[in-house]
Amino acid sequence: MSAFNEQVQRRRSPTEPLQAPVSGSPLGSTAHAYGQIRQREQIAQTLLIGQVLRDPILLQRLSDRVYTLLVEEFERQHHRSRNYGEPF
Repeated sequence: MSAFNEQVQRRRSPTEPLQAPVSGSPLGSTAHAYGQIRQREQIAQTLLIGQVLRDPILLQRLSDRVYTLLVEEFERQHHRSRNYGEPF
């Protein structure tokens, strides 16, 4: 039985995280690389969020874009629901 399978068997609770497989295995190196990519993405997102929050013009542009997307989605949803029960 592999070390990863042993962890699954002896876990105390469903919320307890599993350790990544041994780094020598292909799955282990992929998981490690994915973790590094996720960490870099989170750092980039944090920096971008900070930049947006500090710049009132950028924050307004973002708010306007989100509002536009929401209005468009509500219009599409209204159009779909209006035509839902009608015959062809």
